[in-house]
Amino acid sequence: MGWITAHGCSLTECSLKTDWKSHDDYATSGLSLDVNFAYANLDDTGHGSSKINPNNAPAGELREYLTRSQSINFILKYNLNEDWSLALQIPYLQRVHYHAAPDDGGAYFPEYSRHEGIGDAHILTRYQGLLSSHRFSLELGLKLPTGSFTQQYDNASPLDRGLQLGTGTTDLIAGAIWEGDVARHLGWFARYIVQTPLRSRSDFRPGTSQTIGLGLRYSGLERFTLMLQISSHFANKEKGEEAIPENSGGSMIAIDPGVSFDISKHLSTYAFVQIPVYQYVNGYQNTASWTLSTGIRWSF
Repeated sequence: MGWITAHGCSLTECSLKTDWKSHDDYATSGLSLDVNFAYANLDDTGHGSSKINPNNAPAGELREYLTRSQSINFILKYNLNEDWSLALQIPYLQRVHYHAAPDDGGAYFPEYSRHEGIGDAHILTRYQGLLSSHRFSLELGLKLPTGSFTQQYDNASPLDRGLQLGTGTTDLIAGAIWEGDVARHLGWFARYIVQTPLRSRSDFRPGTSQTIGLGLRYSGLERFTLMLQISSHFANKEKGEEAIPENSGGSMIAIDPGVSFDISKHLSTYAFVQIPVYQYVNGYQNTASWTLSTGIRWSF
């Protein structure tokens, strides 16, 4: 299975930050809608920090060939005032997975799945009134169990819980973002996010994940904003009777360049690419060489 995008990209759980706006842009009240498309094609088989041919996996191990995940994320944000803002994300996911599983006699048979539908929604509160500059903020929210977790493979066997459209669990999300200036038009930011399930559900508990990111933002070009991030993501193993702990969890460090373009005062578009420079997975899992996130944002 592919741990990096197993449940789609949420407001916080993915290491790629696509919000290029500085905290100064949250100082006024208003509503915005972000429609984001994310794509990840996990067609490499990782084992530890190495890539292997899935057919060379030890006897009895799943031969992981492909996990392809696409999502359209609808993110509605409302700035109540200069201190408080709220965000709601509803993802629509499409996920394809293919592997070969061993039977009792040692032979391998293919299992394929393709499912699409609503994923797990997220609601997030941001407070940035601790400093007069409003350049430091705290975030707190929940991932809600709105996505289905009862899908099956094409042979009617249950789909791995880590590949379902939802986890079935309610997760707590907490984090902080800090910003500053290097020079005119050049700013920096640092962020830390943790997401952890509040309890198990149906014999499954996803692993706690942590995201750390450092980045630079350049806004000296007319209408264009450039961003470069170094992000890291750490995920613990799944737990429970329905989990596959030996093939879940891992860590990643990536470089994430991105650009945004202001079409008008209230309309902008953006694109970001995430390129992993280091990946470590437990057991045998699908990994990606790159992922893409692009979208358009309206401010009202």
